[in-house]
Amino acid sequence: MKQKNIERKLKSLMKGQKTYSKAMDLAIEQASIVLAQCGKLGGELDEASGVFDDRDGNNPNVQKMYLMLKLSEQSRKWLRELHLTLDTAGASTEEDAISKLINDMRNDGQK
Repeated sequence: MKQKNIERKLKSLMKGQKTYSKAMDLAIEQASIVLAQCGKLGGELDEASGVFDDRDGNNPNVQKMYLMLKLSEQSRKWLRELHLTLDTAGASTEEDAISKLINDMRNDGQK
């Protein structure tokens, strides 16, 4: 999905929740950029095949997976900033299911 389409959808969601204001346009734009990049990279990884456990990081698939992890973290943070997730509607600081999954993946990689 194109970045401008994502931006329109985010604004629409926020208007539906009555949380949209013109001052949030910059945050909405940044969130849409990250989500668009994440979608593009996801499409590339969907077609990828080969070894993903190259410890040197020379395999392009490994580098893409690492970038996908970072982009997913950024997109989650931007969506939280915009109050567009169920877990953060009350601004809780507890870990959600995605945070736990990311932490588990990091811990497995350090073993």
